Amino acid sequence: GLPAGATLDPATGAFSWTPTAAQAGSYTVVFRVTDDAPAPLADAETVVITVGAPAPPTIPEIPAQKVAAGGTVTFTVQATDSDGNPVTITPVNLPDGAAFDAATGEFSWTPTADQVGPHTLLFTATTTGPNPVSATRSVTVVVGDAPLPPVLPPIGDQVVPEGGTVSFVVGATDSDGNPVDLAATNLPAGAMFDPATGTFTWTPAAGVTGTFNVTFTATTRTDPPVSSSQTVSLTVGSANRPPVLTVPVTAIAVDAGAAVEFAVTATDPDGDAVDLAVANLPAGATFTNGTFRWTPDSSQAGTHEVLFSATDSGTPPETRSVPVRITVRGSGNQPPVLDPIGNRRVNVGELLAISLSATDPNGDALTFGADPMPTGATLTGTTFTWTPDTAGNTTVTFSVTDGEFTDSEDVVITVDDPAAGPTNAPPVLEPVGNRTVVAGSTLTIVLRGSDPDGDALTFSADGLPAGATLDPATRTLTWTPSGSQVGDHTVTFKVSDGSLEDTKTVTLTVTAAPSGGGGGGGGGGCFLQTLGAGW
Repeated sequence: GLPAGATLDPATGAFSWTPTAAQAGSYTVVFRVTDDAPAPLADAETVVITVGAPAPPTIPEIPAQKVAAGGTVTFTVQATDSDGNPVTITPVNLPDGAAFDAATGEFSWTPTADQVGPHTLLFTATTTGPNPVSATRSVTVVVGDAPLPPVLPPIGDQVVPEGGTVSFVVGATDSDGNPVDLAATNLPAGAMFDPATGTFTWTPAAGVTGTFNVTFTATTRTDPPVSSSQTVSLTVGSANRPPVLTVPVTAIAVDAGAAVEFAVTATDPDGDAVDLAVANLPAGATFTNGTFRWTPDSSQAGTHEVLFSATDSGTPPETRSVPVRITVRGSGNQPPVLDPIGNRRVNVGELLAISLSATDPNGDALTFGADPMPTGATLTGTTFTWTPDTAGNTTVTFSVTDGEFTDSEDVVITVDDPAAGPTNAPPVLEPVGNRTVVAGSTLTIVLRGSDPDGDALTFSADGLPAGATLDPATRTLTWTPSGSQVGDHTVTFKVSDGSLEDTKTVTLTVTAAPSGGGGGGGGGGCFLQTLGAGW
């Protein structure tokens, strides 16, 4: 018997059959031929026909895909047929918002935040022709959370005088560790911005005044990219210039019972009136009309730091300060004095070397120390060396001792990684020193600070006594203590760049007003003091 669909033409003997895919298998067909003689004779031949099933098309494997919400994922689905038949590709379960081009096989999708998670997509390839066959390929697409914008620390508005230069560093970080690109728009003429280091520098041309707004943008190298921006106002004008304070000595040694005297002077480049002030005035010392006088006694042996300052009448007032170390030599051993070091900055992989020095009133042999010692650092004699391998801030206390007495200084070492951007260094608050004021008189302290990164600074104070106020806009503390407040008051001044801070704790001593009214010595009247430099 002929298979279903097969034909045989008895006239020509032509056999024809196009089996379907469902007819795969083996078929036995017996063909016979008979003559038309009166006694017909016949012959037969048995033929086995094997029908093979058509091979399905081939779809190459597609790797798993990852994309963040808001980003775009694309890939191409391809298929071929071993028999050369045309193939049609059809998506089975396209997610919302996805597109598939059947002509090119290109899949494209920009998932939303609501589609975060894994998705298994199915694509079917089907051959065309009388016996179509199909194959299916799955592709996994994992949708992650949208990337967070980078962190662009506050820069703060800047003021630059005519002919002056303004320079600061723009730094940005990404919480996911993605690289961040920096850019600046609306740069004024002549301004330079290096996106590799984040350094902005501008020296306005002569005659240029006014306010200029520059926008700095940090953008992550992600899909999708996300950005943070900050606009900085640059004001060019005739800014108040600080006074020039001249102190003839910064360190002096004197024997107990001997007199020390020197004059302190100040001038102002803008012609403003200038007030001179002193802090930490030792007992028995006077500062009158710019002249310091003191004859220390034997009980005052040791080191005394007296802080002289000059404040002009400009708006806002500017102050400059100079500390003077006075060492009083007594009959016994006196403590050594460590020369100022100051905070330091270095890049990862670069050598930092600090040479330490000190003086000793008795000429004793001195030993220097550093604690805690950073990993890999050494202190040999008077030289501290360190090649840091990690970015960050490290505080090291450097000290000097004569075997009995010790002097020390805390130094913040800021380590930058040029590839990751600058490390935020802490601001610096110069000490105000202990102060004395007569009850009924006014004590005024103008706070000042500086920041190595040019960050905007905020000033505050803890432990203010009743009646004292600190205006954060002018950085000025004002206090007129009453007679009931005679005694010592502890106040902690702070300066912050938004993440790091520096503090100084001082004692404000209120003395009783002398009978008959007027103030004397260094205690009465209006006192002006500044913290730091570079505001």
